[in-house]
Amino acid sequence: MWGKSKNRLFVGVWLVFGFVVVTYGNACAPNFMINDEIESATNNFLCKMDESRMYDYTSADVRVGYIGNAKVNYVPQNDGWILIDGDKLIRTKGELPSEPLPRGLQHGVGVRAGDRWPGGVVPYTMAGGLSATMQNRIAEAINHWNTNLAGVIQLVPRTTQSDYAQFTPVSSGCSSPVGYFPGEGIHPINLSAACDAGNVAHEIGHIVGLDHEQNRLDRDSYVSINLSKVSSGMEVNFQIDNSFQNYNFYDFASLMHYSLYAFSVDGSMTIIPKVTVPAGVTVGQRQGLTIGDINSVRLMYGHAAIDTGGGGGGGGGTPGSSTGLNARYYDGVDFKTLKVQRVDQNLNFDWGSGAPVSGLGVDLFSIRWTGYITPTVSGNHKFIIQGMDDMRVVVNNTTVFDMTGGNNVKEAVSMPLAMVAGTRYSFQADYRAPLTNVNSYFRLYWEKPDGSQELVPASAFSPDNVGDVRSACSAAWTN
Repeated sequence: MWGKSKNRLFVGVWLVFGFVVVTYGNACAPNFMINDEIESATNNFLCKMDESRMYDYTSADVRVGYIGNAKVNYVPQNDGWILIDGDKLIRTKGELPSEPLPRGLQHGVGVRAGDRWPGGVVPYTMAGGLSATMQNRIAEAINHWNTNLAGVIQLVPRTTQSDYAQFTPVSSGCSSPVGYFPGEGIHPINLSAACDAGNVAHEIGHIVGLDHEQNRLDRDSYVSINLSKVSSGMEVNFQIDNSFQNYNFYDFASLMHYSLYAFSVDGSMTIIPKVTVPAGVTVGQRQGLTIGDINSVRLMYGHAAIDTGGGGGGGGGTPGSSTGLNARYYDGVDFKTLKVQRVDQNLNFDWGSGAPVSGLGVDLFSIRWTGYITPTVSGNHKFIIQGMDDMRVVVNNTTVFDMTGGNNVKEAVSMPLAMVAGTRYSFQADYRAPLTNVNSYFRLYWEKPDGSQELVPASAFSPDNVGDVRSACSAAWTN
């Protein structure tokens, strides 16, 4: 977390986390936390099971039918809905046909025209019987969507709308229709006690119109499906959905992607990547929406995508670059309302009295850079930071700078940090502009073992991933 309140003396010299810090001016910093910082004890979006393993098929009324020419195991639900793919509800008229049909019922609704909620407004109610804990999880998931898709998707309490989502308690699994079914009335989002906030957010993704990432049209270019390890009757869960419309890059980090072990018969991988999964990504995460998820929904509902490239101080680029840092620019100082994601080549910014990127103000913004830093020589390195406003730098999970205090001019030199040439160390830098009328700037240098100093170059940085999530999950839970 950011530093606690400290009184700063004019031209004072003091120690923070073992580093000599020089500050100018006098301020009292508030006690606050980064809202999206991962803490396993409190973050309901962290390290949760994906929906493929939540429904108890052993006691369910599992039936066999066909969707088009695909054989599928399904479970009848209330009011004409059936459950497929572990968590997707589709509307039927009676049972599925017992023989393949050339033009059968579509597998999901994908993002076909007419399946979007009018105006992006999703009215909702909460059915009786939901526990207080579940209501809190639902509220957290709704806030996550409403914050990240503000002006595009808004879940609002139902008033008189005839079609609406209803969060409903069930004994097993998490499930939802995919998209909007005009005239169908209640669109149930079924939630058992095992569904956490991240699972609820995933189901909201379905109700909005997102299908599973591993079912998209270009899936086979990125992953292969090991059907020999898929539980019998669950093979249809991996069928490419021809109603899918690809709006964005294939996103291993997507909130809508199942884990690599989904529907496994013996714990083996069922989804096998054909390409390198970006560093730091947990496939099947339920931590939150990625920039790919956000842009898919924005484009689906007729809005422009958030900028994922471009220039600016420090140099911008497209996510997926081999050098630089993954940069996320937020409106507000709480790292919540994402406006721009791109790759910045290094940390050398002088925004003056202007906005750091289009879409943000000249103040009251926050920026997070994540990735890795790799030295070219072994030995002790010192870091030197310069800037205004609030700044924090973390290297290899060690906080090396944590500086608050409003618009004071700051410069700090770290104690030596032993680094090995060619070794990649995790890196994160945060910048917040909490005050108005501030000429903002931010630079990071290092002093190498021979005493030479330079801006940390782009070649020393590499971005972590293209999604708007940074994994802290152990892979062990997927085995």
